[in-house]
Amino acid sequence: MSLAAVSEPINAEPMFWTKWEHGSLPVSKKENKWVIHYPDGAQEFRSGRALMRAIHNGRDPHLQVERYFKAGKWNKKSAKRKIADVIPFPTQITTLDLFGVKVEETPPAPTIALGIDLESRSLEVKKLLYAGFGRRIVAMGYDPEDVLQEVYKGLLARNLGSCPWDARKSSFGHYVHMVCGCILSNYHRKYNRINSQETIGVFMMRDGGLCEVDVAESNYAWEDGDQGDAIQESELLVELNQALKKLSADGPLEDGKYCKRELSLQILPLLVDGWKRREIAGHLEIREGIITKCINLIRRVTQQLWGLSPNWV
Repeated sequence: MSLAAVSEPINAEPMFWTKWEHGSLPVSKKENKWVIHYPDGAQEFRSGRALMRAIHNGRDPHLQVERYFKAGKWNKKSAKRKIADVIPFPTQITTLDLFGVKVEETPPAPTIALGIDLESRSLEVKKLLYAGFGRRIVAMGYDPEDVLQEVYKGLLARNLGSCPWDARKSSFGHYVHMVCGCILSNYHRKYNRINSQETIGVFMMRDGGLCEVDVAESNYAWEDGDQGDAIQESELLVELNQALKKLSADGPLEDGKYCKRELSLQILPLLVDGWKRREIAGHLEIREGIITKCINLIRRVTQQLWGLSPNWV
């Protein structure tokens, strides 16, 4: 469909009207082009078929233009009108305009400031945090002031983000309570991860009893010998290699190319050196899922040999 916008009305040309279900829009013909006069402007169409598709929202009804407008041989009475008889359209037609009902314009609603001004309401936030979560914070072993600073930081971030406080949607107390609960959960999750990876102190004998002290106060050696560990690890590797070689071929893997046993023997020394499965997959140029199956086989063999898996499996 080819169309173009028409900036000025086309005067003194015969006019037709679309059916009421298509908007009762005026349509005129200029030379070999059809023009639909929309309320916000006019559009030209180079053929009657393009005109019909535009009237029917892109669907081709396979109708002749004269038949649609009941013109020419389809109607003895001419349905043509002069565009001079057309009443100018408003910029936008509504149902009320059709019935001549005038609606007074309502003044725009006042703009509501979004977000929380901590400079003036920080004390309210503090009271809401301590009243709703103070007991939980102390029970978890956290400093309430540290958590309060995290809440302030979270509120400032939300002021600039996509979900600032809107007084039309929720009350101040309800919004702050939800934010405090979310931030406290994230704070607790963060320090749980840290505590799971860090050791605060060590146990040692002092005054005839076992007590927990700081590592700096302990009498532990600065550097442990690793010669015995290396000998034991070498023996374990030899034993594990022999156990893997005794396995049956175990058939090809999913892609029909690799054997679990042979590939596991290649992967084992890389695991001992601390390689991750993704690094092994890239080094051997083998899909990561196949590497995972071989690692699972190595784990199963070590469980059968020693009842546990070494830290490098």
